[in-house]
Amino acid sequence: PVQLTSGAAFPEISLQLTDGNSMSLPMDLSTPLTVVLFIAGIGDLIVAALAGYEERREAFLAEGVSIIAAAVDSQEKTLEVAEPLQFPVAYGVTRQQ
Repeated sequence: PVQLTSGAAFPEISLQLTDGNSMSLPMDLSTPLTVVLFIAGIGDLIVAALAGYEERREAFLAEGVSIIAAAVDSQEKTLEVAEPLQFPVAYGVTRQQ
């Protein structure tokens, strides 16, 4: 896996989104600042954390910051938690990405 250091360029990553679309990072970022949440497995703590980001999504956007989540889980499992979220959620992410 790629280890980022301060000031390093974000590597190009292609993501499959739960809504059927795809996204390429960093090219498809909608704001200059983005919180990218890489999720190693969906559980209760992750569901709570994602809900917290959703609650604060408008405040992030007001500051010019967008949110993207990417999970290692299957599309079906990721859809279970992505449905109420208004930010992009990707599934099937690998360690190599």
